[in-house]
Amino acid sequence: MEEKAKSRAFYVSRLAELEAVGRVKDYLVENLKDKTSFQNFVKNLDKDELLKKAGWEENGGWYWETVYRTNTMSAFNAGRAEAFDEYEPEFLEFIGIEDFRQTPVCAARSGIVKKRTDPFWKKNFPPLHYNCRSTVRPVYAEEAQAFGIKETAASAFSRPPAKGFGHNPAENWDGVTEEVKGRYEKGGLTDETPEDKFARTYYDSIRNRKNTRYEIKKIARNVNDFIKANKIESKEFSESDIEKIRNHIFLEKHDLAEGYARFFPSPHIALAWQHFDTGKNIQSLDIMLLNHELKELTLMKEKGYTYDDAHTEANKDFPWGVYIKK
Repeated sequence: MEEKAKSRAFYVSRLAELEAVGRVKDYLVENLKDKTSFQNFVKNLDKDELLKKAGWEENGGWYWETVYRTNTMSAFNAGRAEAFDEYEPEFLEFIGIEDFRQTPVCAARSGIVKKRTDPFWKKNFPPLHYNCRSTVRPVYAEEAQAFGIKETAASAFSRPPAKGFGHNPAENWDGVTEEVKGRYEKGGLTDETPEDKFARTYYDSIRNRKNTRYEIKKIARNVNDFIKANKIESKEFSESDIEKIRNHIFLEKHDLAEGYARFFPSPHIALAWQHFDTGKNIQSLDIMLLNHELKELTLMKEKGYTYDDAHTEANKDFPWGVYIKK
């Protein structure tokens, strides 16, 4: 990547005083060049004594996972934007990942087609928020004519991009703006919603638990008691099933659109797991989630499905994500 892109994309304000910005930048650039995983990025940070002093151990991996994902997608979309300026497609189409993890901000814009020069892209070019997975694809005149692709009518959005996001990432890569500096404050995200904070802290609590055997045994009992008491049309879940689902959701890394990483915390899943853990307020939809995740992970591990394909197949029988989006 260009030097100006490096300095712009990999700024981490709370490490500036310790001169650790360069360390993080170098590790991330090296990781991107070698096409290795977020896990490798984390290992480099974890063994760096300067970064430990800067708070790596104290704050945990969620902060760095957000830095990694957000800046990687920013750099990726910046490269695409520069290519569009060079090859000049007729239109651009906003491409969102339409699953239960998609935010309302991206869902409202997914599929929108606008002229490449339309002012729309000055405020709606992904990424639109932290951990955004959306991107933009070019639509050339020949494709538009052949497939009848037309410009989307003017749209009004109830939710704007998060503060500091949405502008064309290929512009203003020289230096770091005050707006970008404000994205990180005392190790936290400046515009993190209460729901996202709940999900993040709950996922962290799950990942840091010691007595997982007791947790798994308790959840299996709570879930099966609910299924039997309410005559839910579902299989009963063994402790092995619960353990596999728990690992799949909270611990294991997967090949996702944004790279090899763990699932980003979902408020809906965090709430459902809290129901299972406490045995209170369990819903039929929560049981559908377990069935969905079990089928998804089985297809991935035993059949070699990609996450996207396994998720789509699991939704055919257990469309938990569809209900959640509604």
